[in-house]
Amino acid sequence: YNGLLLNQKGVCAICKGKNSTGLNLAVDHDHSSKKIRGLHCQRCNLVLGILRDNLEILKGMVRYLENL
Repeated sequence: YNGLLLNQKGVCAICKGKNSTGLNLAVDHDHSSKKIRGLHCQRCNLVLGILRDNLEILKGMVRYLENL
């Protein structure tokens, strides 16, 4: 954990922020391989969980936001 935290300069691997609650960043892992991927704030970790790591849904969300 400390090595990842240092590597990521103490911030979320996705949004580059910290937890607004002051809690530690969550350890993200691939649910199939169990490989640790990085540390995330609560918000980013929650979003990945809700999307079930589905890249197509995420791409659709990006397209949606780009067309607003």
